[in-house]
Amino acid sequence: MCLMVPMEVRFFGAGGMKASKPNPGLLKQVKMYGADLVVVSLGGNDITTTSVPKDIVAAVLDIAQDFLDSGVSTILVLEIGERGAFRDGLGYRSFASQRARINQLLGKSELVEVLRLPHIRFPAEFMRDKVHLNEKGLKKLFYRMRSAVCRYM
Repeated sequence: MCLMVPMEVRFFGAGGMKASKPNPGLLKQVKMYGADLVVVSLGGNDITTTSVPKDIVAAVLDIAQDFLDSGVSTILVLEIGERGAFRDGLGYRSFASQRARINQLLGKSELVEVLRLPHIRFPAEFMRDKVHLNEKGLKKLFYRMRSAVCRYM
């Protein structure tokens, strides 16, 4: 049972970060930690009115490859979820279309495993900003990640 396996979990995050412009200091921190498994949650901020899903996927996979090259054995990528607030003229249809294509392309990659989040409901499990998860959504995300991580222990 995974709950009995000792593990250390660290959070390395930077709000608003984009896969296309990763924070080098943050990536260096993660590499220095020497993780066996990394969960990546990136991509939603990259979606704009002019973005191309293949480019976003390439940026996420570049980050994954960088981690693999540094000794990480497993990369899990959270699918890009729903959101209800957008910037710079981006609308729901464009976001949803690009999000679906990005998730589909990531799912075809052999570098990463995509963690689907079917039980997180929009907007019920989101904060008022319609972008970030509320406490209930975060709990569901935690349990989903934990079950995925346990498969590798």
